[in-house]
Amino acid sequence: MRSVPYRELSALTLFLWAAVSIPAVIPPAPGRIIDIGGTKLHLNCTGTGSPAVILESGFPGVSLDWVLVQPEIAKFTRVCSYDRAGFGWSSLGKQPRTGNQIADDLHELLSVAGVTPPYVLVGHSVGGIYVRIFTTKHPDQVIGMVLVDSTHEGALAYDFRSYWTPRSQAASKSTDEPPLRFPPQVDSLLGQMSRTETWKTGEQQERAAINTIMNEVPKPPMRLPMIPLLVLTAGEPLVWSDSASAGAWKHQQLQKELSTLSAQGEWMAVPGANHYIQLSKPAAVVDAIQRVVNATRALQPAHR
Repeated sequence: MRSVPYRELSALTLFLWAAVSIPAVIPPAPGRIIDIGGTKLHLNCTGTGSPAVILESGFPGVSLDWVLVQPEIAKFTRVCSYDRAGFGWSSLGKQPRTGNQIADDLHELLSVAGVTPPYVLVGHSVGGIYVRIFTTKHPDQVIGMVLVDSTHEGALAYDFRSYWTPRSQAASKSTDEPPLRFPPQVDSLLGQMSRTETWKTGEQQERAAINTIMNEVPKPPMRLPMIPLLVLTAGEPLVWSDSASAGAWKHQQLQKELSTLSAQGEWMAVPGANHYIQLSKPAAVVDAIQRVVNATRALQPAHR
């Protein structure tokens, strides 16, 4: 066997190190990078009309989580997705990463970007907590809400952890669950982003603050303004039986409770959907948002 000269080995080692150490170049953001006072957030708005639909992702979530939903919403109103500080194309943000800070970031982002209220807020998973905090701080700006398998602050710890499953695992827990349907190029891009130091730090900071975030929701839960509210829950409606797990039953009951936060609240289970309803059953999310938008326009016909 031929021995490799030291100089040749050093060059080969350097090449291999560079190949695995230098991350792939992240393509330019599809939206705008907006400075909100030292923190740069990515905001992607499409479509026209009012009210503006604001999409808030779960954890760890980015604007790309709505890639199957946003184009459809843009057909009937303006819609904006964004990346929270530390994720996607956004920089790291102010500390600590509490729910109040995240809601303040979003409010400042919309203000600086010129996205005027009224808003229909859409929150997935823990994003449901963030849009509720936003609404308690700015009730005059929120005209409707859709909660997509939202986290409930009353969830037991084991329930909550089970719904923080990364996207790559969310569809593989059970062979009965439908696969996530990210376009291949989006799936590849998310993989690149999640390996950056900014993402890793942002994820660590937000995860560390979760107990604080859960406690920021008023207890008992503060009722929302009298606005149209649709709560979507993943999976079949459950009838209590020995075959229904306690965790699934508890989750569904808490989801139903969320729908009572508004006098115009409604709860709907989405058969065949996993936790990422916007990816496994995007049409159900689009339909829910359109229903809420239409309801708000009927109440305030000037907003079209």
